[in-house]
Amino acid sequence: MPSGAVGYAEVTALGPLLERIERSSYLEMVTASPQFRTLEKSQQFKKGDAARKIVETQLGMDLWKTFQELLRDRLAVAVYPKPDGNPAGNVLALLRGVDPRVLSQFRQRIEPLMTLFEEQLVVSEPIEEVPNPAYKIISFQGKVFVALGDSWVAAASSRELLTTGLGLMTGKERGSLAEDPAFRAMSEQMGNAHLVRAYVNTGLLTKAKGSRLTPEKFDNPLVSMFLGGIAELAAGSPYAGLSLDVEQDRFVLASGIAGDSRNLDEAHRVFFSDPAGPGTPVIPQVPALIAGFTFHLDLANWYRQREKLLDAGLLPNFDKFETGIATLLPGRDVGEDVVPLVGKNLTIVAAPQDYSHLDGRPGIKLRRLRSSSIWPSRRKGATSFNSSFKRCRQS
Repeated sequence: MPSGAVGYAEVTALGPLLERIERSSYLEMVTASPQFRTLEKSQQFKKGDAARKIVETQLGMDLWKTFQELLRDRLAVAVYPKPDGNPAGNVLALLRGVDPRVLSQFRQRIEPLMTLFEEQLVVSEPIEEVPNPAYKIISFQGKVFVALGDSWVAAASSRELLTTGLGLMTGKERGSLAEDPAFRAMSEQMGNAHLVRAYVNTGLLTKAKGSRLTPEKFDNPLVSMFLGGIAELAAGSPYAGLSLDVEQDRFVLASGIAGDSRNLDEAHRVFFSDPAGPGTPVIPQVPALIAGFTFHLDLANWYRQREKLLDAGLLPNFDKFETGIATLLPGRDVGEDVVPLVGKNLTIVAAPQDYSHLDGRPGIKLRRLRSSSIWPSRRKGATSFNSSFKRCRQS
């Protein structure tokens, strides 16, 4: 891809993953679920399914097979600024590594469709600046330009951008995205080999906007708690990156920005643990764990720094909150005596009730009972209800 991209995304070796998904028991479970059966009856689904059958008939293969073959190597898309100032006005897409036999069959199948739209299509000879006789340029109303090669497909919103992209492919052009400092820094931090990789040049977007991308203060306390630190680092980062991988039977999603939390002001350091310390604790591996979430926030310091982190319109609500707490805890200061009790690490775990991690046994435990065991019967009267209730209370 040419240098100067505002955003970039690529998918590598997605075809084999699609094969796994198609054969997976999870997909079979989803398609057999009542929710999917209900979706099949909707008019939108019927129209989409009809379009799928038409496309599959024309291509001579089902869509699963089509995408598996087309996405066996790499698909990349990049967006570029336009001269008029639009930061994402030009788009270049490149599909590489397609089996030549599959792509040849694909081209033969779509030629009849191209004939139907010949008034909107203009077929030209190969770009002279790029010596490669294996493709021709197809223009759709002068807005989309497509080049078809023996094992690749390239498309762009302008002929100039397509020419530059193809020139990089053949080695005639110089100046690729991989040479951009921001993209290189992102690659060094997050690596190059991922199933999905995305990149945003936040420096270019900030320049186009004329101001920082993220707000200096938030108008929502929860957003400030969970995203305030990341947003502050992102405001000074030249890039934002994202990657997605598959490891055996799980997905791994990672995001990355540049910056050092130790260089932030005191108000924004409350969101980060000491880089030299252990960080947040691991999620407790309780029996039958369903989900877990662990998070660091110096809540007491955040509370004290709220004037620097939150919009002024929210501050009167904190005064009302403190007034309400004062009636329950007279003589106690909320910021100094109450909020610090929460600590700096928050862990949320979802799992069935279990008491094995406690030193003792709780005095009162909630149990789910069948309604028939406590509801009065017409034949047995209130005596059955009272005895059942007494047993429940004793238990």
